[in-house]
Amino acid sequence: MLFFQELWAPIIASACTVFVLAILLRRALHEPEWRQLPQHEAVKQALRLVPPTPGLYMLPHTIGQDLGRADMRASLEQGPLAYITIAQNGVPSSSGRLVVSFFAYLAVSTVVAYATWHGFSTLNSGIRHMPLGIPFAHVMRVVFAITGLAYAGAAVHESVWFGRPWTSFLRTLVDAALYALATAVIFAWFWPD
Repeated sequence: MLFFQELWAPIIASACTVFVLAILLRRALHEPEWRQLPQHEAVKQALRLVPPTPGLYMLPHTIGQDLGRADMRASLEQGPLAYITIAQNGVPSSSGRLVVSFFAYLAVSTVVAYATWHGFSTLNSGIRHMPLGIPFAHVMRVVFAITGLAYAGAAVHESVWFGRPWTSFLRTLVDAALYALATAVIFAWFWPD
């Protein structure tokens, strides 16, 4: 945990900065991508007839070997093909989601600090030593790469496997680049001389 003692300030500062950026970007960049289904009231009523429990659903429900069946192929061709997340009924708790998201950003910043510190540190007599005087640009490049991968890497599979529009992935890529840039600047600025 020596890395945390050395890098606690950029960990917390970058998590706070990404938290604020995420709130701003959600409103500006992500809210417009959500659309209302045609006949959404009829869809809601149909789902209420036999309410599904919270979870992930697909229409039509296919498993690998089902794709060889003629009826399943026809159902897929006819459509619609949908991946649906059903959440718990009730007004979502914004405060709960904000707290969880902050801890997620804090976790990413902590992993970035761990990877960066271990990548730059030296081992002397079995003890890791904090590298001093690493150039600002070098810290930025490494932190930017690790952070960008952390925030964008997991999102690509949503577009590949679950039909998330690629334009949505590009928006996530913009988020990740801004989060990575902010984190990289903060880590480089706070890096010990």
